[in-house]
Amino acid sequence: NLLYLVQTAISKTNQLPIDNKYVGRAISELRTIYRRSVEHDEWQLLVEVHRQKKLINENKCRNLLFNRCILEYAYLDENYEKQCWYDIHPVIADIPEFKELLEKDAAQSS
Repeated sequence: NLLYLVQTAISKTNQLPIDNKYVGRAISELRTIYRRSVEHDEWQLLVEVHRQKKLINENKCRNLLFNRCILEYAYLDENYEKQCWYDIHPVIADIPEFKELLEKDAAQSS
């Protein structure tokens, strides 16, 4: 994704350093790609993964992981065992469908 962002931002301008508006446009284009890759019934799964930091054992969640909509983060615990947690790709946080469900979920939890 980083290379995509750099290439897209560079393609929008002819000068360096790259202006922030071109970086913003590149991020917006990447966000659109991710938005199109999520099906209507998968947005709630993304909210659940974001809240719980756990991967739900469903094919749809695995597909979201393979599509990089969900990212796996790993670290070694005090016993040097690999531990994993999960969250959404950062660009998904600003997609309206996700934001709406996240706010709705927060309101219901209160």
